[in-house]
Amino acid sequence: SLIDDWDTYRQSLNTALSLCDVLKVSEVDLVELYPDCNPIDELRRLQEEHHISLAILTRGAEGSIARTLDGVVSQAPALPIQHHGDMVGSGDTFQGATTFWLTERFEKPHTQVHGLQADELHQMLIFANTAAGLNCQQTGCEPPTRAEVDALIETEWWLND
Repeated sequence: SLIDDWDTYRQSLNTALSLCDVLKVSEVDLVELYPDCNPIDELRRLQEEHHISLAILTRGAEGSIARTLDGVVSQAPALPIQHHGDMVGSGDTFQGATTFWLTERFEKPHTQVHGLQADELHQMLIFANTAAGLNCQQTGCEPPTRAEVDALIETEWWLND
């Protein structure tokens, strides 16, 4: 509701994307920006058009997908929510967790993420999905601590289908 000229907004977004090394976008955002698009195809299009090293699509309860510019793809399920708080800050928590995960592993993530392999992308998504899912169990934006994320990851919750 804050955007009254979508064409101008998309032009500004394209300028920002041309400077982007890591893109995280939600399925909801892509459909809003590009009505009737297939979000996965649109993510790939944006990534390839703007030469973005790592593109991530969050899909709410459907989990997330990551893709390197080299075409390496991985996905991970969303953390099953035990008790709902709200979704305030879940995207920010996901992005913060992703950034944290990358900076723990790379000295210069923006120039090194292109070499991630599928298993590494999966680990990154599990970490970020765990953090975002824990945040969704709180009221308001209350990101979890590293210890809380690590403890839940130790349970290998994503294998419990």
